[in-house]
Amino acid sequence: MERKGIDVSKWQGPIDWKQVRQAGVEFAVIRAAAGLTPDPNCSKNLDGAIAEGIPVGMYLYSYALDTAQAEKEAEFLIQAARGRKISYPMAIDMEDKSQQQLTNAQRTDIVLAFAAKIRAAGFIPMLYASKYWLENLFDRSRLDGVEIWVAQWGSQNSYGGSYGMWQYSNTGKLARISGDHHLNCACKDYPAMSAGEST
Repeated sequence: MERKGIDVSKWQGPIDWKQVRQAGVEFAVIRAAAGLTPDPNCSKNLDGAIAEGIPVGMYLYSYALDTAQAEKEAEFLIQAARGRKISYPMAIDMEDKSQQQLTNAQRTDIVLAFAAKIRAAGFIPMLYASKYWLENLFDRSRLDGVEIWVAQWGSQNSYGGSYGMWQYSNTGKLARISGDHHLNCACKDYPAMSAGEST
């Protein structure tokens, strides 16, 4: 099973979600925030995609440097999802330079703290990171139970671990989306895995 999807943020500007659906997009992951700063297009993107019958997940670009900050980011993401059907995972995007100063154990603790909050709220937790980060900057053995979204742009995914989603391009182009955007595929049936209910 493989489904085609996109992830979007304010950088794509206003989106015609009907055109996106007609282009064959089967799911969308919407950015909610960078840290605790809301993405101004989050609500419009969520509502637009859902109105067109496109299943959605969400992500937050993380600046967390400890577990307390990670929990606050998770709570922010849960609030942004409130009242909406979220059937794809809720992801923490770990790639900020400030987090490189941490140890593998600390970065892994941040992911686990975020994931625990997301799971407790009834959503599927996910970690988004590059192939390099996933293979070198986390204790992968401790991440069982957290879905993995690996970023490796190209025609093949050489990540050695298990994963549920793959971001394979940053140069996607669809009608009515400004500029380039990321292309993804999901190799798990997340709508079937999810209760599909927000809190």
